[in-house]
Amino acid sequence: MEKIKKDYRLYRYLLIAFSALGIGAMVYLSLSFGFNVIPQNSCSIYNTAVDCGKVIASPYSTLFGINLYDYGIVFFSVMFALSGIYAFFIKNKKTRYFLYAIFTLSLLGAATAFYLIYLEIFKIGSICLLCTTGHASIFAMLAISAYLLRKDL
Repeated sequence: MEKIKKDYRLYRYLLIAFSALGIGAMVYLSLSFGFNVIPQNSCSIYNTAVDCGKVIASPYSTLFGINLYDYGIVFFSVMFALSGIYAFFIKNKKTRYFLYAIFTLSLLGAATAFYLIYLEIFKIGSICLLCTTGHASIFAMLAISAYLLRKDL
């Protein structure tokens, strides 16, 4: 019985890890393209369809004048906080509400990620590896939270 509990704790920790990975990717984009601290060509592969600069320079990379990676920083920070609370601080029936929030936000994030992937492939013609890291993190958090909800944790 103890091994099952450890496995579920692992999934809770993975939620934290994937949200931290998303934060890292979005902060890297912000430092590279927003603040010019990191060279902008550092996440581009020359002569291929992988070009973060082309994706970030496209008109699709902002919403209401705010860069999408800034929204990503906020999104993943909220997910990090919810995942941390879910994993470490609440050990009663209220835990489920945090898991519902994680699942719901992951579902909304996944829908957004599908749209952004569509834009990258069909409208912009380039893929951003750091954006893809964020997308993969969202899909992983969605899968983990759905699994945990199914297991009624």
